[in-house]
Amino acid sequence: MIILFVSECEKAAWKRSRRILSRYAVQIGRRTWLARISAEGLQNIRRELTQAASRHTSVACHRVKGRYQTELAWVVGSRRHFSRNGEFAFSHSATPLPSVNEEAAPAVRLLNHLCILAGLFHDLGKHGACFQRKLRDENSNQSDPVRHERISLLLLLRLIILTALPAAEDNPPPVEPTPKRRRRRVAGANHNLSKPALGLASLKDEQWLAALTDSKKIYEALHRIWKETSHDHWRELIPIEGSTLRPQWSSAEGDRGLAPLLSVLCFLIISHHKLPDGHEDSFAPLEETYLNRSQELQDGLRLATDYRPAWSQSPRWVNEITKHARRARYLLQEHALPIRDRVLWYSAARYMARCALVLADHSISSQAKRELPVPSQSAQAQVCFANSQQGQLRQTLAAHLERVGKLSGKAFNQLHQLQHNRKASTIETSPPALTVPIKEEAFSWQQKAERKVLQIQRQEDNAKEGFFALVMAETGSGKTRGNARILAAANRHQNYRLTVALGLRTLTLQTGDEYRDDLGFGKMPDAVGDQCAIMVGGALTTALHEMANAGEEAGAEKGNHLFSQEEQAGVESSALDDSLYEGITGEFDFDYDPDAPWPEDIIAPNNPKLNHLLQVPVLVCTIDHLMPFLQSQRASAAVLGFRMAGSDLIIDEIDSFSAEDLPALLKLAYVVGFNGRKLLLSSATLPPATARAFYRAYQTGFNRWRQLQGMESGPIRCGWFSHHAAHIKLASVADHAAFTKQHDRFIQALLNTLQQQPARRRLDTVLIPIAEGPAAVYQNIMESCRELHQQWASHDPESGVRYSIGCVRWSNVAHTCGFAKHWLNMPANLDDIQVKLICYHAKHLPLIRHHIEQTLNTLLKRKEGRQAHDHPTLRAHLENCRQQGKTHLLVIVSTSPISEVGRDHDYDWGIVEPNSYWSLIQMAGRIWRQRRHWEARQPNMRIMSQTMRGLNKQPMRFTKPGPESKHFKLSDRAETLAQIFDLESLQESIDARFTLQEPLIQAEKIKNQYIYPDMRQLEHGQLQRLLESTEQSKQAMSFIEGARPQMVLTQRHSQCCPFRKDQNPNLLWFDREDDGVWKYLDKKEKKAKNVKDKVHEKRNYPCLAQSYFSPDELSRDSLHEKWREQLARRGVTDSHTINALPLSIGDNFEQGKQLYYSDIIGWIFS
Repeated sequence: MIILFVSECEKAAWKRSRRILSRYAVQIGRRTWLARISAEGLQNIRRELTQAASRHTSVACHRVKGRYQTELAWVVGSRRHFSRNGEFAFSHSATPLPSVNEEAAPAVRLLNHLCILAGLFHDLGKHGACFQRKLRDENSNQSDPVRHERISLLLLLRLIILTALPAAEDNPPPVEPTPKRRRRRVAGANHNLSKPALGLASLKDEQWLAALTDSKKIYEALHRIWKETSHDHWRELIPIEGSTLRPQWSSAEGDRGLAPLLSVLCFLIISHHKLPDGHEDSFAPLEETYLNRSQELQDGLRLATDYRPAWSQSPRWVNEITKHARRARYLLQEHALPIRDRVLWYSAARYMARCALVLADHSISSQAKRELPVPSQSAQAQVCFANSQQGQLRQTLAAHLERVGKLSGKAFNQLHQLQHNRKASTIETSPPALTVPIKEEAFSWQQKAERKVLQIQRQEDNAKEGFFALVMAETGSGKTRGNARILAAANRHQNYRLTVALGLRTLTLQTGDEYRDDLGFGKMPDAVGDQCAIMVGGALTTALHEMANAGEEAGAEKGNHLFSQEEQAGVESSALDDSLYEGITGEFDFDYDPDAPWPEDIIAPNNPKLNHLLQVPVLVCTIDHLMPFLQSQRASAAVLGFRMAGSDLIIDEIDSFSAEDLPALLKLAYVVGFNGRKLLLSSATLPPATARAFYRAYQTGFNRWRQLQGMESGPIRCGWFSHHAAHIKLASVADHAAFTKQHDRFIQALLNTLQQQPARRRLDTVLIPIAEGPAAVYQNIMESCRELHQQWASHDPESGVRYSIGCVRWSNVAHTCGFAKHWLNMPANLDDIQVKLICYHAKHLPLIRHHIEQTLNTLLKRKEGRQAHDHPTLRAHLENCRQQGKTHLLVIVSTSPISEVGRDHDYDWGIVEPNSYWSLIQMAGRIWRQRRHWEARQPNMRIMSQTMRGLNKQPMRFTKPGPESKHFKLSDRAETLAQIFDLESLQESIDARFTLQEPLIQAEKIKNQYIYPDMRQLEHGQLQRLLESTEQSKQAMSFIEGARPQMVLTQRHSQCCPFRKDQNPNLLWFDREDDGVWKYLDKKEKKAKNVKDKVHEKRNYPCLAQSYFSPDELSRDSLHEKWREQLARRGVTDSHTINALPLSIGDNFEQGKQLYYSDIIGWIFS
């Protein structure tokens, strides 16, 4: 390619850039070079320039595209000399251009001042004697009796009482003698306590802000507090064990409690390290969160009067308080703000202001320098300090409070700018892959959808309407590319940021590769940098996936275009994450640019991967990396709010999450709307209840964002997209009822079209008998496999053998392994048919499972002219059949629900254990997945007559997995499968109509349990109750709509609506370094145990020839040696991680359980 370089470097950077460029290119002008160079050479130039860059570097690279056209490839260093297209700015203006709409709305500015005030007060409690004594005692590791943030809150309220209510303080109520009878206090009994102390409840926001504008009163009050004792003067503010926080912040009665803005300030101070726990019923914050040793309460509240306090160290601290209190009061007086809307202000405090305060506190604390040794008796050490480290007192308390207050305001302003895509790296212009015309008919709907969105966005100001989109295209129609194209069009293909969240690691890695390589967001042939990061968690997962891709590229270079040595890894979410941000991939540093939009001081300290996560324009991640922002009690998770504020969100395969996880995801949709961002949900089988609930959550959040911006509530721009382009539509939807009406119309039109399409999957109405013990069941399943093989087998022209590859999907791993184990111990005896078994589920050692998935990924890929018989392993089995005189090869994959989502596999036929309509449709999507033009005139799927749980007479037949639970159950009258499923309709076609359209639901409520007559009503009815009901305050929609404002301020609701609650923290691994023994780590005991005597291994089976893999090929020892060196190159050297088993709930050695293990079958506790 022909390349032009232009260097506008200054000072020493000019010489360095000239020396680098002259080695590769010919200088044709004073600051211009011309070169004919390869992509690899261009990468080397950019890498060298980046490594040598300084604040004076500025080099632009232009690529010659045609006879009359060039394009800017990249800029290294400062971009101030060049425009977006690479045009040189020959002159500069000293006067900045006038800004348009730069000033934030009054409510946002008011919240900014509250955030700064919180930063100025947040560590006031570090004046406590226990805290200062702990800083100076190197051997002390005991926590304070009362956490310092609780003391900070107490001191703030005491300061407000003394400044805003001096009359009440001068005439205090008489002190009663010791009470005759001590009342027993219970958690949450705030209504039995006295009213807020000394008239705090009567204070309006304007009054306490006015009090804080008087520096003289503040100094007098602080000096008075310094001399007071907690028992004599703070009685009404002292925390009481078993009570809610005193005084009461807010109440369902309305005016009772602290003023709204004062409650916001209190919340920010008390939660800057951890969210308070909430009362079980009222959700009010509990004192117990901040009381470590209540018996030492009086000692814990004593102030460190032996040292100089912060206000005597520097007058700037008090000056900052008065300045920002004055400005906040002015905004309150001059503008009509929705002050009484507590839910609005509490949401803004938790999801905006708290993020800024936490980041500022962590950043300033990490920057503190060592000042004085702990034993120092100098005058400089006789002041209150904020922290210490390694025997050194670091950062005086006054300096810490001042700097955190200042940076809190700056961080809050940055978060607000992110909501408008300012001060952040963005996709300035969409890559060509998102704008070029689409020629393939199957994917043309994407282009039509893009055009409709662009047409609407160019007509109106979309920022005021938001954007809520539903993509319901069928499996294999290119939803991943379509999602990106639609959301890019919603931003007019310029200046946007995206976050793509998925539920499974496999899907995340596949989607990330597509965004980087196919869509062009990642490394281009002429680029070194990266605009896209992939985040899955777990260094092992990332390493295996990258090595698989590297092997694929190596295979292609050798000319093997059909099957590379290694292909994509598929590793699901597990408990093996090394850390929250360990699995991020990509370039961790952007090109050096002194004019970078993200401020240098607003970064997460000592965490480059987290900073990359916050700043990168396109992020593809598992949704687990976003949910801590909503669910975690730890303050460090609040930093994720900058990502939420700074990018639009795509939730792909939304229906792959369990029904119990969806309520937590509703809050995610609410926060997306509350930040004024766009939201897109994607799934081929999106139930109506899910669509309605997510719209309602997004609309509620977006309307509250409008309130903060000073705008009126209005309609939301909604879009419905399908692979049937004629049904694509966009509309402005005013409310929930209008959305329901529009959605029902879209679904009905889509279903009418589906009925006219040829059926690609049909279910056989002849059920597989499940009536006796497991051995009889496995025999019946094998007979059905033989019949389906005879019907759908393909012919191998080279060997003359007919073969088919089918799957048997069980609901649980126990039967997945049991089926494989049965036929490894017993010959199939199918005459001229040779059987080969693959046992595929999540309970394999990671390296073994990785090898199985790579094999299936290549074996079951039938795109671009590939055929399964071209696979080398299957070719060997076909030749073996021919040599033995067998005319048929039957490959059976015994699998668990792991195969339902995220697998680009193409089976010939399938057998399923009944579970749910959603599960059945998803598994059907793996049948003929890549043979889009095939039509099923006969059934290519079969179903068992009942579940294995039903065979064992267990109380709930369709649970774990399945929709049945203790609150939702099938009627006992639905005994047969024909009563539970509509088998006749499934015989006509297995498609999404069973999940896309709701039936008329008739549920019977018995106590706290809902009983449904059939499976379809159970699935839809369960979603309606979990997502849309507001009968109980613990439900997600009650939280979003603000039934009780204090819900937002505590951790209680996250405990009521957990996300992925079924996680096993224990770990089991095979330690090759310690004589090859099995070890078990119970994280409660935090001690590894040798469990060799509890693990029973089996390597040989009588019919091992019926296994698809040989024992040597699927051996943990051979695979370990093969991968160990490659893993070590990528930083994964811990053999425990490489050989670890991701445990599930119930996987433990309790109650005499034993572990049975085989490399070929996997493992199971029994």
